Amino acid sequence: MVVAQYSFSQTQKIKKINMKAVQFIPKAFHDVKLGYEQDVIHALTPHYPETEYVMKNEIAINIPQKIIFNPKEDDFTPIIPVCGFFVITSRRGLKFIDKIALLIHIKKADEEEWFSGEIIEDYEDEIPDIPEWTEKEEEERQQRIKEAQKYTLEELEDGTAAALAININALKYVKMPITSGFYDIYISKSGLESNRMQVEIVFEK
Repeated sequence: MVVAQYSFSQTQKIKKINMKAVQFIPKAFHDVKLGYEQDVIHALTPHYPETEYVMKNEIAINIPQKIIFNPKEDDFTPIIPVCGFFVITSRRGLKFIDKIALLIHIKKADEEEWFSGEIIEDYEDEIPDIPEWTEKEEEERQQRIKEAQKYTLEELEDGTAAALAININALKYVKMPITSGFYDIYISKSGLESNRMQVEIVFEK
């Protein structure tokens, strides 16, 4: 299986995190630049430094063990950093075309309800025009999708794949009430689910 790893040079406008307002444990999460286009691989990326050897359909995440919020600070913004890495084959992408969205899921550990949101690019300027499929291209695409439905789970491991790292603020994509307590988090895409991790959140009084 061929894996292509992408790294973009574009950056979003990133506001430096006020360590008086938000404290991460481990502190290394303070050094991670968060944003849709921040796909740099670093020491907190799952599988680091062996990311190039992840050769199967997989999603993995890494989050702080504990986050301390001080809402009294003027520039306080709640942040839950999520460092992720995934490798998905084109075959799996086509077979689970109805689940192509990259979703993040969060819930309070002692509650049943999950809150979810799609991780999508937040354009600061005008949304660029996306070329439409030609009729022939769309027919070919639908044929590939139809053929992909016949693949077994084992066959989905074959063929080309794309690998990508993400470094995001989960609360930018998931709207939910946040109070002190433990929270479970995972990411899903293309019929896959990442490992589930738990973070403790503490609001200073």
